[in-house]
Amino acid sequence: MKEIRIFLTVVCHSVMMSMADAFEAIPIGAIFDHDSKQIHAAFRFAIMKQNNQSRPRFRIDASAVECVDITDSFILSSEICSQMSRGMFALFGVNNVSSVNTVLSYANTFHMPFITPNMVDDTNLKTDTDFSWVFHMMPSYTKAMVDIIQAKGWETFYYLYDSDEALIRIQQINKALNEKNMQVKMDLRRIPDVQNALGFLRHIARAKKPEEKRIILDIAKMKDLQGFLAQIEEVKMAKRKYHYLIAGLGMRELNLNDFTTKGVNITGFQLLDKDDTAVQNFVKAWNALDKVSWPGTEEDPDHKAALAYDGVMVFKRAISDMLKENARVFQNVFRGKGQVYNNGSKGLNCKSSPPIPWSFGVQVARALNRAEDQGVTGKIAFDRYGRRRDYKISVLEQGFKRNIVPVGEWSDTRGLVMNPPTIVNEKGKGEFDNRTRTVTSILVDPFLMRLKKPREDGKPLVFNDQFEGYCLDLSNKMAKRVGFTFLIRAVKDGSYGGYDKVNDTWNGMIGELVRGEADLAVAPLTITAAREKVVDFSKPFMSLGISIMIKKPEKRTPSVFSFMDPLSSEIWMCIGFAYIGVSVVLFLVSRFSPYEWHIEEVSSNPTAKNDFTIFNSLWFILAAFMQQGCEISPRSMSGRIVGSVWWFFTFIIISSYTANLAAFLTVERMSAPISGADDLAKQTEIKYGMVASGSTQEFFKTSQLPTYQRMWTFMKSNAEEVFPPTTQAGVEKVRDSNGKYAFLLESTMNEYMNQQEPCTTMRVGSNLDSKGYGVATPFHSDLRDHVTLAVLEAKENGDLHKLEQKWWYERSLCDLGKGSTKDALQNALDLNNVAGIFLILISGLISSLFTSILELLYRAKVDSKRKKIPFLASLRSKTYITIHGEADSSSTDPLEAELAAHHHHQYKPMSTYNYSAPTNIISMDGYACSDTNTHTQV
Repeated sequence: MKEIRIFLTVVCHSVMMSMADAFEAIPIGAIFDHDSKQIHAAFRFAIMKQNNQSRPRFRIDASAVECVDITDSFILSSEICSQMSRGMFALFGVNNVSSVNTVLSYANTFHMPFITPNMVDDTNLKTDTDFSWVFHMMPSYTKAMVDIIQAKGWETFYYLYDSDEALIRIQQINKALNEKNMQVKMDLRRIPDVQNALGFLRHIARAKKPEEKRIILDIAKMKDLQGFLAQIEEVKMAKRKYHYLIAGLGMRELNLNDFTTKGVNITGFQLLDKDDTAVQNFVKAWNALDKVSWPGTEEDPDHKAALAYDGVMVFKRAISDMLKENARVFQNVFRGKGQVYNNGSKGLNCKSSPPIPWSFGVQVARALNRAEDQGVTGKIAFDRYGRRRDYKISVLEQGFKRNIVPVGEWSDTRGLVMNPPTIVNEKGKGEFDNRTRTVTSILVDPFLMRLKKPREDGKPLVFNDQFEGYCLDLSNKMAKRVGFTFLIRAVKDGSYGGYDKVNDTWNGMIGELVRGEADLAVAPLTITAAREKVVDFSKPFMSLGISIMIKKPEKRTPSVFSFMDPLSSEIWMCIGFAYIGVSVVLFLVSRFSPYEWHIEEVSSNPTAKNDFTIFNSLWFILAAFMQQGCEISPRSMSGRIVGSVWWFFTFIIISSYTANLAAFLTVERMSAPISGADDLAKQTEIKYGMVASGSTQEFFKTSQLPTYQRMWTFMKSNAEEVFPPTTQAGVEKVRDSNGKYAFLLESTMNEYMNQQEPCTTMRVGSNLDSKGYGVATPFHSDLRDHVTLAVLEAKENGDLHKLEQKWWYERSLCDLGKGSTKDALQNALDLNNVAGIFLILISGLISSLFTSILELLYRAKVDSKRKKIPFLASLRSKTYITIHGEADSSSTDPLEAELAAHHHHQYKPMSTYNYSAPTNIISMDGYACSDTNTHTQV
């Protein structure tokens, strides 16, 4: 007996294990069309998530998945029968107007539950049971559209659509309008070609009645809707007088940034709440999928993909509820290797007559009807017609200078509930919630800097105490004026705010404001049109423009002959030629003119002489050039004309030279290699760039000026070298580039950095544009208007000017100010400036001494030949006369010896005697003597 009990226990255990293994996998079928890649991917993703759970109660087998043309009833019917023949617990898939009747017919006939992410069709809601065979995951929003029309007070509007599904929604809207007894005129227009609808739109744009500018857009595919909106902008239908209501539940899936500055109003609905944790986890896991293995996951999931995902989840909940009520509910279904049997036969046979329905279809359908779960799209629950209940959808709007924001909520229980408008106090003082605001900024000197010295009490620096700078002071003044508390912190990614077109996201401080991570951005944040589309800006608190920073060229060391710099080398050369030429002309006219000749008697022989020899002409012209007098002057009219024009010429030259001399000798000039943007654009030796992902880069990207376009092309070709990540990195690049890099930055930062050590940078040229820094806030922030008023008050009472003086000029490390001792010393002349003048003076003196010696030697040589005495004797006598001023008595020259013997003969210049006709004249080196004691110089 003991052995029998053991045997029975083993058999029962084996049967139970085989039963557990038998229905471990619940088979389901799925039918999608070829355009539903993302829905198909979401379905697979949901199956994988369910089966990868630790110790799942059961697995879902979705091996029977096909993509077919659902508009072909024959193909669709064949696929449904093929999948049911394998044995399925339920079917998943998409449907449309052409396929809904086929799906509904098979579901009703074979009691096969069908779960679809599409919207409910009111024409197929009739049922004789307390449940439906078709379960629609997409909630209905037609009543929400009617409530919006009522709230906006529309009396007439266009309804533009492109699909047969839209006709069903139009029927539902008409039914809801009648239930509300609303007298509204709806002009239906089917779009013939969504991709080429310019002519269609121009026809609508010609309508002059203002009520005809209210338009409902019901376009099936999101991609087509995006292209249609672009055409609306092209035909100038994106103006203030237009108001669009977009059908669908994915308004945030559209890119509407281009419409924020147009003034047009756009209203729509959103099912997925991207701030919800479940949605964020779903998107994160979706983006982590391999894009090759998972076609359709290249982009973020849309609301239809989320509905398909929730469809699998609610099916899992229904089966779990059935097994929880009765763990052996499916024990007669599975046989063999997981094969599904229906009333003794394998699978469901479409050709059986009469049809044999799915034996567990009623139980599964009722379980789905009772199931409730919290999914990605919110609460999942169905009414007896298989449509969603107890759901909520957000109402969004976009208007002028305002990106997409929630303005209300619609639910099937409460209807439309609009958010209350923001009320602003007229005096600028509002009531704020009692919370500390987060101010984001960027670590850029002198706007925001970390304190380097610790506190005196030794405690660590925390919160706002760890910073200093212009932006902190400005934030304190605004907080005091408006009445709020704040904590300032540096932006996480160190960026100002740039737009990523690929991911449709903003980085930097703008991104933190858009994502709600900060309440204010007080920083050197430039007000641009792109940023104004996603955030609000105050009035500018500082005006600026793009400027050019280069490294200071090395100061030129003054040369020895720097006093010649006021005139160019060409002018000095021309002056030299003019000097020689005028001297020659004066010599010639003096030769030709009879008035320059005079008779002079020498040794009783009258001789015609002319004072203007070539040497005297050179001397006269040089004396006139130096503005000095001369013992000779022209007598003739022609000679005086030459002298007059030369005096006028020298007057102008000397005046010009004197005017420039002071500036050239007192200022050490620096020759900059460039003087502005045009110089940069014309050369390639000096590279230039700006901070990556900033307003300056955006300015060059969008500029239409040829010079700036050429500069942007050059910068893009050297992108790896010329785009530093931060302003400080760009300044350091200028300092280390040895003059081979120019940095384009905003003028405020340029002026500040140029006054910081090591003082090796400078600003060149004027500003390339004009713009301003503003305080940024998120859209509809309660601080927006108050901050603007605070900035205006600070500007009017001079607080902004005081802050600028404090952080820019009072802390300058390079400019010591005018009138300082250092400046006075720098303006004084030193020896280097005038050393050339002393060299010329010394050279002239040495040359004169050397020339006098040559004259002595030459005269001694001439006299030795004339008197026929030795050269050394002649030289000795000349040297004695030169030193002692009298003749040498020991001279071998008989005439000189005779003169020395007559002690009563004295040597005096002729100027001390009266002229008389001498007798017995003896000439000796320019002196004359006679027995009458009268001396004449010859």
